[in-house]
Amino acid sequence: MEIKDIKEIVDAGLKDVGAKVGEDFKAQFESAKSAIAQVIEAKGYQSAEQVEEVLKSKMKGLEETILELKKNSLQANQEGKKSFKNIVGGSLEENKEVLGKLANKQSNEAVFVLTKAAEDLDPANWAGDSYDIAASERRGLHEFPFMPIWLRNLFPNSTTTKGVIHYIVENGEVGAAAIWDGSPANASLAAKPGEAPLFDDATAIVQWIAGITRVKREMLEDVEWLRSYISRTLLTGRKGLWVAENTVILAALDAASTPYDGDATNQLEMIVDAAFGQLKDNYYNPTVILMNNRDAVKYINLNKASGSGEYDAPIGVVAVIGGQLYIGGVPVVSTPGIPAGDAYVIDGNATEFISRMSPEVRAFEEDRDNVIKNLVTFRAEERVAFLVYDEKAVIKITLATT
Repeated sequence: MEIKDIKEIVDAGLKDVGAKVGEDFKAQFESAKSAIAQVIEAKGYQSAEQVEEVLKSKMKGLEETILELKKNSLQANQEGKKSFKNIVGGSLEENKEVLGKLANKQSNEAVFVLTKAAEDLDPANWAGDSYDIAASERRGLHEFPFMPIWLRNLFPNSTTTKGVIHYIVENGEVGAAAIWDGSPANASLAAKPGEAPLFDDATAIVQWIAGITRVKREMLEDVEWLRSYISRTLLTGRKGLWVAENTVILAALDAASTPYDGDATNQLEMIVDAAFGQLKDNYYNPTVILMNNRDAVKYINLNKASGSGEYDAPIGVVAVIGGQLYIGGVPVVSTPGIPAGDAYVIDGNATEFISRMSPEVRAFEEDRDNVIKNLVTFRAEERVAFLVYDEKAVIKITLATT
């Protein structure tokens, strides 16, 4: 049976369906009929009965598709938008060439390939039925990056049950052991030398560190993990307790430090001299070097010769292992909490971080106007102290600007 005869049968069989299409989808409907005729021709049917049988199997699906296109077209016109399903109609016309290839015997079904112009992908032009499945605007809470150095981990830690800590520190001595000459006559013998160590009674007050925030109660109900998030933020967040701990520790180190007393002027040389000269002269060994982040980059990582301008450092003195910077094998801990221009060389064994009360987080509804505003108050707090037993174990370096 020739294609023109098949088309005549298809036209007659789909006459009622075509009457429901209307002018808006006339071109798409004609393309669909042509594709069906080509599929029937490819099957090699020679009788009108066979053609009509195939047509019946496709008629219902085609009619439903056309009606759905009309429905969505009406909805799109009312909303001033173009729906995803409305795009199907245009795709029938756009894919004439693809549909024409179905005339071979490799396929027995009409396939409609959808293509979308760039403007069709604009969410404002979509009716929302399929686009809602393909994309979502629902997002979780964005957490800002925050990976600080907790200074408490660099020093010995202990606990106390008191609000005030009294401790004794050695503060020099009178006299010293020496050679004694026992050869003179009794009347001429000198007294044996002796020691009279001096001690100071030191006091440290255990300080409160606290932070409070209020949130809407509905937030805690809608986001299950928000309660733990708030607790974590109050403890280790940007404004949390452990940030305040760092401030307490740095203030104590600064108040009980000894100035660098060497004659080096180069920043790296000052640090090395303080760590392996001045500190060791007082029988201490450096355990950590504290610096400002930018100072560590400028004066250590990118140390530059003042004359030639070349990047250099004494061989074997500066090293980076696993991302950790070392000077003479001593770790350099850089943090923005230290003012630019200051550095500390420390023997941590002469210090101690003391906790009176471990960090705790509690929630309260009965706070201020929480009841009438449906708010919940979270409070985080702890009690800590930081001791420096000997000022000579903490050397503060004011970095030169040369």
